[in-house]
Amino acid sequence: MRKFKQGFTLAEMLVTIGLIGFISLVLISTMKNIQPNKEKLMLKKAFHTAQRLVAEIANDEELYPEPEDREEGKWYLANTEAVTDPLTGKVVSGKTKFCEIFKARMNVVKDVNGCTGSGTATINNRYFETNDGVHWKINYSEFTNINVGVSIQIDVNGSKGRNASYSATNPKPDRFWFKVFPNGKVIPDGSTSLQRSQIKEYLYDGKIVNEAK
Repeated sequence: MRKFKQGFTLAEMLVTIGLIGFISLVLISTMKNIQPNKEKLMLKKAFHTAQRLVAEIANDEELYPEPEDREEGKWYLANTEAVTDPLTGKVVSGKTKFCEIFKARMNVVKDVNGCTGSGTATINNRYFETNDGVHWKINYSEFTNINVGVSIQIDVNGSKGRNASYSATNPKPDRFWFKVFPNGKVIPDGSTSLQRSQIKEYLYDGKIVNEAK
């Protein structure tokens, strides 16, 4: 008599489906944990872009010529005398000079009073947006003190997302600060020690770095 192989029973099928479902949940959870933090990646990109551009701008003799009288102390970004930006042909000077020069070298797709609105305005109503969706707000300054930096605030996903900086109740921020000094140095910043610590953690992955001006 021919023998037939016995197929799976209903119980075995249910157990198999259950195991497949469990393994799928574990894999999905693991994949979520290893996915890169988009805000962190965008922050790093923006920070390195700012470092590169500020260094180039501060050392550009056409934009920031060294004054004849060295006693003035207005070297680098502190030289706010009027110059014609060779990139745009626009005359820039004073407290908006740095912002105008910096903005002109970015891929700007939207400008909401980026360098012309009130100096006390928030990033919600004064910013310029780059083609990667980041909103930038640069505070007005004439860089009168070599030891005092000027803030750049960014929102890495623009009008999308949480639109909030780091706090005890918001551990996943999308708004961050940098500080620019007259000599072209750019460092992480924040309005609180928690924010400064958090942005350093994002930028340097917990590594200790030297941020001397």
